[in-house]
Amino acid sequence: MGRLVIAVAAALAMATPVLAQGCGPTRLKVTESVTLDMPPAKAWAIVGHFQDMSWDKATVATSGNGGDVPETAVRTVRLKDGTAFGESLYKYNAEAMSYSYHIDKIDVARLPVQNVSATIEVVPDGDAKSKVVWRAAFYRYLTPDEGAPDAADNRAKQAVIDYLKAGLAGLKADARS
Repeated sequence: MGRLVIAVAAALAMATPVLAQGCGPTRLKVTESVTLDMPPAKAWAIVGHFQDMSWDKATVATSGNGGDVPETAVRTVRLKDGTAFGESLYKYNAEAMSYSYHIDKIDVARLPVQNVSATIEVVPDGDAKSKVVWRAAFYRYLTPDEGAPDAADNRAKQAVIDYLKAGLAGLKADARS
């Protein structure tokens, strides 16, 4: 009986790393923010419309319909490099100065991710300042040649961080002018 318990314990110990890898990728999350020298209401007037991404300098055009109505509003965001993302709004709260959306169509060569949801929120940051917070949650895009899972996770995270930072940098530059 004792040998059976030891054998089962040894088998489970050896199988644990294999089982853990078999679970697939974990949901990754990133948050970027920028502080603006303007009250939150003014910042929200700039970023608070789902159909308008003109504040993101990587974006050359935004088209869509449904306004700011969750489960109805959709948009296509076209970037300077020719990439286009299809997005849909699922939560909008003007009072809380926040909206959340899914990226439904994505160019994985530009952002190696899938199942993306993101939130843009404006919060007060001291006297007459605001902070625009852009959060994203996603899974890395699975490819047969992705290499080590940790490296693929890091590539996916860095691509999203770079995308969010570029958008927020454009917002900050606009806010200064």
